[in-house]
Amino acid sequence: MKKIKVKIFDKNGIFLEQDTDIVTLKTQVGYRGIMHGATPLIANLVPSILYLGSKNNNQIRYEIQEGVVHSDKQEVQIFLSGIKVLDK
Repeated sequence: MKKIKVKIFDKNGIFLEQDTDIVTLKTQVGYRGIMHGATPLIANLVPSILYLGSKNNNQIRYEIQEGVVHSDKQEVQIFLSGIKVLDK
């Protein structure tokens, strides 16, 4: 399975840049999982928990503030007003 590239930006610039199996985030209409090859998306994000997951069920959680997500079939770009790591 191909991984999707994730870039997360906060007010200081690039917060995180890595490849992952799935990104799960909350838009105004609910949670959405994004994997490599998914339908492109542009959406507003609401304060919530963002999950970066791998196929071996390891996941890292982040507490996020409002923002915007843009994704295409190969990359997810997330622009946030604030983010905090909950897991390492």
